[in-house]
Amino acid sequence: MAMVEAVDEANHACRACGYKYSLSAGRVHGRHFVCQGCHNVQNTIRRNLGDTEDVQNFSAEDSVAFFRALRDTQKSDGGSLAWKTIRAGMLSRLTEEHISKFSATVAVQELPLSVYTVQGWPEEVIKKFPCEYSAEYGCDIYKVPIRTLSWQEAYQKVEARILEKERLANQKKRKNQEDLDLPAEAQGDPKAAKSDAKTAKQEAAAAKKTLQQNERLANAAAKALGPLTSLETSLQKCIAKGEETEGKDAAALEMCKEHFSKAITWREAAREAVNRQQQLRASEDQSEKAEVLTPLPFDGEEVKIFLKQSTEAQRALRQSFPKRAAKAKAEPKKKAAEQNEEEKSKRLRGKSTPKSG
Repeated sequence: MAMVEAVDEANHACRACGYKYSLSAGRVHGRHFVCQGCHNVQNTIRRNLGDTEDVQNFSAEDSVAFFRALRDTQKSDGGSLAWKTIRAGMLSRLTEEHISKFSATVAVQELPLSVYTVQGWPEEVIKKFPCEYSAEYGCDIYKVPIRTLSWQEAYQKVEARILEKERLANQKKRKNQEDLDLPAEAQGDPKAAKSDAKTAKQEAAAAKKTLQQNERLANAAAKALGPLTSLETSLQKCIAKGEETEGKDAAALEMCKEHFSKAITWREAAREAVNRQQQLRASEDQSEKAEVLTPLPFDGEEVKIFLKQSTEAQRALRQSFPKRAAKAKAEPKKKAAEQNEEEKSKRLRGKSTPKSG
């Protein structure tokens, strides 16, 4: 009786991407099938980061979306995926996950309507949220959930973590190569030399990228340092006057204090970035030069918005100062001027009086 060869049908679902393949298009790990493309992606991540922990921590839905996006890219481009493509997909997915987790713990700000409008919020949007009377502010306050984490800020935090893992993985590679006791004849192996040259080239490219990123970050910090320092001084003076003045706008004063605290934090971060970059430039240690600067808590556009909001907050506070204080201050000068005019008039009248006899 003739043997019938079983057909290798595409009915094996990949654990990573969820697409179905024939058994020969991948491999079985325990009870799970992984296609060759996803297996290569996992190996590339492990080779560049030292582990696949970030991908393993994805939710089932995010994991499938991540691997499917890469498999679709591979099918359209053809060939194997470069690390920079996989890395970009990881950064995007991790950033979305970071923001998603953050949004679950959004803080609620309780402020008067006037404060929100000064910050640029449309009045009709604010009035959609709950409000209640505040004895402290002497008016209604609105409870608005504020998400203060921007995409760029989350992306920078995730990228900094990935860069650190890349750096540690490269250090481990170099250490393993140094510790490896190769025979003398193996040192002249053309394949080994080619592999070493490729690794050195990749490390040089990674170091160059880090230097460029540090330079951009330091330039942004230096550009923001001056305006933030001036703002800090201006807010400090405005707050000091507001605390001494009766009848001021308490909400505007509180807002100025919040902006003052934020200005200090941003200014210190900018100063630290500029100082550290100067130290790295002067360093002769190449490994130290490749150090990744701490991401700034702001970008250029956020600084512009923050400066505008702080200016409006100071204007609102100053406008709330009682005008009678200025009038009372000017009253003595006015009276003195009137007295001078009266005395001058008397002297003139005395001189024009004719003498008798």
